[in-house]
Amino acid sequence: MQKFTENNEYLVMLLTAKQYKIFHGIDNQLEKIRTHVPDHTAAYHNTIPAKTDNFTNSQDRKEVVLDKFVYHADEGLDEALKEYHLPVFLIATERAAGHFMKTSHHAKAITAYVHGNYEEASVSEILDVLAPHIAGLHKGYEKMLGRKIEKAIDACKFCFGFDDVKRKARLHRGSILVLEWDYPYPANLEFVVKDVMESGGSVAHAEDGMLDKYGHIGLIQYY
Repeated sequence: MQKFTENNEYLVMLLTAKQYKIFHGIDNQLEKIRTHVPDHTAAYHNTIPAKTDNFTNSQDRKEVVLDKFVYHADEGLDEALKEYHLPVFLIATERAAGHFMKTSHHAKAITAYVHGNYEEASVSEILDVLAPHIAGLHKGYEKMLGRKIEKAIDACKFCFGFDDVKRKARLHRGSILVLEWDYPYPANLEFVVKDVMESGGSVAHAEDGMLDKYGHIGLIQYY
């Protein structure tokens, strides 16, 4: 099942000529995703015959191995995208990126490309490199969320204030529960979240202050 989200989420694919890694990102947090596809080029060295009509020297052989590796790396990305329907940041060496973009079935999912070898980079170093792209994604997300709220208000499908939101969520009318990041909500907020999720809805987080006039909580209802 795909995980559709209203949060500031994304995928990161780290790719070199030797290995690939895929991460699920939420704002400034990254968690590595494990796929069923081998993540190191060594897995494909012995699958290429020593001599074929397709190449005549060791450099040609390396290119064939790399083509095979990035083809399967794309299958690993396919696994991740089937679970997380999210934009992808590609961090890759120029050589690996060139091979990948020629064969990938997911080029349209790549939101931004960062050039460089970050094979041994820490999570904090990866986040530093992605910082401007994450900021851009966040701005786009905020605008999209604001438009959804305005559209729901026009359709009379937006309720706000904790008590009214709780009541509508309990009636399984909640499509998107909108919360502010740092607002001190009552302890029983978890039951509201549960009701929304059980009705097939999602939770979105807005910048602090965005919901001031709505009691810091809102619910976009199904319509």
